[in-house]
Amino acid sequence: MSTDRCKKCWSLVDAKAKKCHMCGAAMSKTSSLVKALAVVFACVLLATCYSVLSGKATVSPSNSAAPEPQAETKTITEAQDRYANHLKSGAEPIAKDALWMTGASLYVGVLDDKTNRNGYAEYICSDAASHGVKPQLVKVVDIVDVARDGKFRELGKALCK
Repeated sequence: MSTDRCKKCWSLVDAKAKKCHMCGAAMSKTSSLVKALAVVFACVLLATCYSVLSGKATVSPSNSAAPEPQAETKTITEAQDRYANHLKSGAEPIAKDALWMTGASLYVGVLDDKTNRNGYAEYICSDAASHGVKPQLVKVVDIVDVARDGKFRELGKALCK
């Protein structure tokens, strides 16, 4: 049985279901146009992140009050790389792209549906742990803003335990 996650409550729901069995939210199907746009945005996100990491561009810090944990290393492990590729593969339908900004901070690009994504960031923390990866920080960013302006507009974040 193929399953999807409910966008409202994150319950596993049969892929053919029209409504979530837990919360009753309508299950929408992503059109091929949205998927194609997501691939384009993912490519732009990767190019932007490469530019930032190579020192060719700068990123404005977010206006969040909580301090971000400081990573001791910027080395990305093979397991971290595999997990980012897992997110990009479509295994997590909300995630359109993922990038380790440091050895401890994972940025996940999503389409902004105007909801708070702190819960999704917490979910990514636990999902990463189940894949043997333990980020200190997960930031969920608007992939459209990254593609359009090169800015990482935060939609949600979680400090992983």
